[in-house]
Amino acid sequence: MTCERKRKFGMWRLTIVVACVASPAATQTMCTVETGLVPPCMVGTWVGSSDMAERMEMMFAGLPENVRAHAMESSGRALFIRIERDGWFVTSTLSAGADITFLTDSGSAGEMEVALRTTGGTGFFTAGSGDTLAFCSMTGGFATVTMDGSPAPVVPDGDVSVMPMRQSCSGDELLMFVDLPPPMGTVTYTLDRVPEADIPPELRDMLPTR
Repeated sequence: MTCERKRKFGMWRLTIVVACVASPAATQTMCTVETGLVPPCMVGTWVGSSDMAERMEMMFAGLPENVRAHAMESSGRALFIRIERDGWFVTSTLSAGADITFLTDSGSAGEMEVALRTTGGTGFFTAGSGDTLAFCSMTGGFATVTMDGSPAPVVPDGDVSVMPMRQSCSGDELLMFVDLPPPMGTVTYTLDRVPEADIPPELRDMLPTR
């Protein structure tokens, strides 16, 4: 495979991966109203993971026959989020990625690894009608992408559309749903509450101030 062909295919692949693994903080504009209200159950510190890797695999199943792509097992794992009553939140970094193989009639023609990492960010959630959430970003939440270990541009021109988001909270479990466009569909984040007494002081000291 020529370098030019690989470059063109890589940018197409990159566009799909970035669209699929966008996090809430990376898909919303900066805050214009710096306050909101969330259901009392959402208030607290949460840790968990998402089904992002599984959703990516479902999307990859629809690729052309000469392309093989597999989500990295670490995609969408190890998420941390802290939410306060007025909707202010802080999140940890979030990573996702895929291993891609290009095939020819004679066998494997080339391989590529694409990885995305969003920085931790702060912002505000605001509860809408029913289970819907709106959110805005104050700091962080920006994505960096590497292709075969080299940085790649990811910032699109113009506004980035806001992804619809929903929540379901009961006791010490919080589900957050990010409704991405087809073929990715809804990514579900499953989070468990961390009691305040169990939060290490060193972690608390690392949290951004408002």
